[in-house]
Amino acid sequence: LETYRGYVFSLKGRVPGWRVFPHGLCMHFQRTGDEKSKAAAILLSKRTPYSSVGGGPGEDYSRETAYCINAYLVAEALGEPRHPKLEQAVEYALGHIEQWFVQNSSKNWAPFMFGLTCEALISYHEKVRKDPRILPAIKMGLDECWKRAWIEEQQAFFYRADNPTEAAPTLNLLVAPAFAWVHLQTGDTKYRDRGDKLFAGGVQRGMERAGGKQFSQNYRWSFDYVRWRTEAELPRIGN
Repeated sequence: LETYRGYVFSLKGRVPGWRVFPHGLCMHFQRTGDEKSKAAAILLSKRTPYSSVGGGPGEDYSRETAYCINAYLVAEALGEPRHPKLEQAVEYALGHIEQWFVQNSSKNWAPFMFGLTCEALISYHEKVRKDPRILPAIKMGLDECWKRAWIEEQQAFFYRADNPTEAAPTLNLLVAPAFAWVHLQTGDTKYRDRGDKLFAGGVQRGMERAGGKQFSQNYRWSFDYVRWRTEAELPRIGN
């Protein structure tokens, strides 16, 4: 904890846009009451390079935009007022999905970047407002990822579109939870079955090559996969 928290304080919150990780700081404060962790998480919502503008409209800023949304939502959960750029960031994120899968304007898109966008948009949808655009956008993106990027024999999506034969199983669990969420929302078992394959590939193949970075990626929000996957089955269990 102190390694990252100290890093945030040493830069007065101005960490690079792709290193914005407020969730662990928030969890530490909620479990221990440590005000330093709370302060560090709030700094990430205010002082990172993209926090004042909500990310960016181009899909090459998708990760920074998703991380802005996450930071804004964490800060709000810690008692801060709603960030004035939250809605703008959500608009940008929806625009990134449009660029990837409708306009097809990116020649080097990455499924895992879409996964990060899904995580942020789902969090907004569940914590702030059930925006009717979010579920169809994520559903479309998952369909397109499966059609364009799934490598069956390697049980993974490709890493980036410029090398469509290079599988990246260490990134499976950054995308799999979105399948479980769409299954929970729609009841469509196609997303359950595809999510199960993606999840299994991430556990069986992704963990084989996992260092510290990959370990953290795999556990970033994979517990939500298990939770949503289980919730979707509860009505059938009850019957």
